[in-house]
Amino acid sequence: MARRRVLLLVRPAVGGIATHVLSLALGLDRQEFSPVLVAPEGYGVLERAREQGLASYGVRFGDGLNPWQDRKAVARIREIAVREGTGLVHSHGLKADLLASLATRTGTIKHIATVHTFPVRRAGLTGFASRFLTRYVSGRVGHYIAVSQALAAELTGRYGVDPEKVSVVPNGLAREKLEDYSRQKLVRPDPAMDGPVIGSVGRLVLEKGMEDFIRAARLLRGEFPQARFWIVGDGPLRARLQALVSRLGLEGKVSLLGYQAEVAPWLAAMDVFVTCPVSEGFSLVTLEAMASGKPVVATATGGLPELIRSGVNGLLVPVRDPAALARAVSLLLRRPDVASELAVKARQHVCQRYTAESMAKQTQAVYERVLRQDSSGGGLVGFGVCAPSRTASSWGGEDRA
Repeated sequence: MARRRVLLLVRPAVGGIATHVLSLALGLDRQEFSPVLVAPEGYGVLERAREQGLASYGVRFGDGLNPWQDRKAVARIREIAVREGTGLVHSHGLKADLLASLATRTGTIKHIATVHTFPVRRAGLTGFASRFLTRYVSGRVGHYIAVSQALAAELTGRYGVDPEKVSVVPNGLAREKLEDYSRQKLVRPDPAMDGPVIGSVGRLVLEKGMEDFIRAARLLRGEFPQARFWIVGDGPLRARLQALVSRLGLEGKVSLLGYQAEVAPWLAAMDVFVTCPVSEGFSLVTLEAMASGKPVVATATGGLPELIRSGVNGLLVPVRDPAALARAVSLLLRRPDVASELAVKARQHVCQRYTAESMAKQTQAVYERVLRQDSSGGGLVGFGVCAPSRTASSWGGEDRA
């Protein structure tokens, strides 16, 4: 059988989505599928793809709506798909979903979209636009892949997507990266630093809950005066978060370290990893922290309870509760035996169940089934869908919660 071309379209991204798409492209069976990556220039993902020898194209578009630019982007994506003989476009991120749905609305090219995070839920124009576009696109995507059960439930419940059009395929880490994490040495930027380091990694946006992390740091300052708190990442809230650090008198205690292309060395230097989003599809960096052998404190939101069993391979706390965050971190710092046991089980859990190879294999199975959809549109031949209510058993059910 000839190899089939699949066009991977990714929105402007530098973090988890970009890593996911590259892992997928590299993990596909090249005897069956040949990936072509399409992304905006200037975000690093194209350069990383070219370093790996992947076919790739740059297209000009941003995350916001720009009718003139977006119209040209749709035409360019359609042109690339035709030139490459693509039978399938697989989009990642809402803006990419929108462009792909327009580029594939005529002809025989099929469209799959992976949902990595929840639409913006906050009030205002941004939230309204995100929800409106999600609803618009959901009626035009041929099939969805959700990276967590929680996201699948959002698609079918809030946006009315047919459960038969949704598969759940969790994120995963490449085996060589899992090995790299185990070999990372703990190196502190300041050799004189002798207290514990509590860290968080993520984009500085409201959904990531970094204000709660800073407020938890204030609560922990008295009990652990030598502790340092790191925030690795950048984003539009940087100035606001820095102002909060100053207002709470945490200069020298809380450090905003900016975007780091490689987070593994920073994770290795942490004693406790904290992720406290108010909304999260499935956190790739939390997988990385667990693979690094770090005890994890996370908020019980979105896909995180599917990854972490509280008290078994990490600790879960309520959303928007800095006091609960502080209590959980305090427990891990006061009880290194508990922290060590949770960390060991966390790494074992990730290595056994969340590999990029497994993610690519399951995604490829979705490709196969969607491409077998009969020409009359009357359903998927032999699909065996991983619908939201039926995927838990294949992923260990409550073992993942």
